Amino acid sequence: MKRKDFHPFFQSQVTSTESAARVTRFSHGIYTLADDTKTYTANLSGRFHYESVTARDYPAVGDWVIFQPYENGEKAVIHRLLERQTLLSRKQAGTSNNEQVIASNVDTVFIVTALTQEFNLRRLERYVQQVYESGAKPVVVCT
Repeated sequence: MKRKDFHPFFQSQVTSTESAARVTRFSHGIYTLADDTKTYTANLSGRFHYESVTARDYPAVGDWVIFQPYENGEKAVIHRLLERQTLLSRKQAGTSNNEQVIASNVDTVFIVTALTQEFNLRRLERYVQQVYESGAKPVVVCT
């Protein structure tokens, strides 16, 4: 893998016989993966589903995964999630106490807010705190 974002931290988790790709999109149970040369539409293996308990156990945008492409070369199956460096999450909307994973393995998060009558300093402080807790660096942009 020659991608600049595939740091030694991730490289050390992959054997020479495994293929790694980054999750670039997730929607309705379907993942989009990108490796050095192409993109794939992917699903999770049955074992992956079986062993996953919480939202944190599933891949999120920004995650590195071990995958196997199907023979057609456009679709793939995800077998394993590599250890994360950072994880940005929040409490799921509504009355549930479940966690919602937003993104992972991001170094910098831009928090953009307008300085209008709806500006809320406490909300901005919560966002900044969430980013710090994820391990990423927050950058606040006020417009």
